[in-house]
Amino acid sequence: MGATAEVHFDDGEWPLVIARVIGPETEQSLQEFFSALEGLLGRGERFYLLFDTRGAGPPRPSGLMSRVRFIERNQPSLRVNVGAAAVVVESAAFHFLISGILSVKKPPFPLRVHTNLADARAELRLAIHVDSRASLAPPVEPAP
Repeated sequence: MGATAEVHFDDGEWPLVIARVIGPETEQSLQEFFSALEGLLGRGERFYLLFDTRGAGPPRPSGLMSRVRFIERNQPSLRVNVGAAAVVVESAAFHFLISGILSVKKPPFPLRVHTNLADARAELRLAIHVDSRASLAPPVEPAP
């Protein structure tokens, strides 16, 4: 039996959640990822997802389709609960692949691909800050 990916979710910096993948993706590891993500969505709280794939191999074609189906199936809760997401990849080829997929099938939340973890984290921290300030602003009354 070959090596399998390990997926670790860290919500210690809530609302920033960091998902790290170590090892090659398998159907089992992908289903574990989906289950953990559904658990986060089940909280009913807004969060920001940093998906660090630097320790993983390239995604399998069937895994890409599974992701598309997961997004389609969970679109309403993803739209409400995920403020933004960032995917960190190791290679320019992987960056190109993910960016190409995102240009065809957009998720219901802002998502960017990075090759630098610090840049991805900074972008999500800014999104958290902007969203928190917007939620504190008084409602704007429509002009008469």
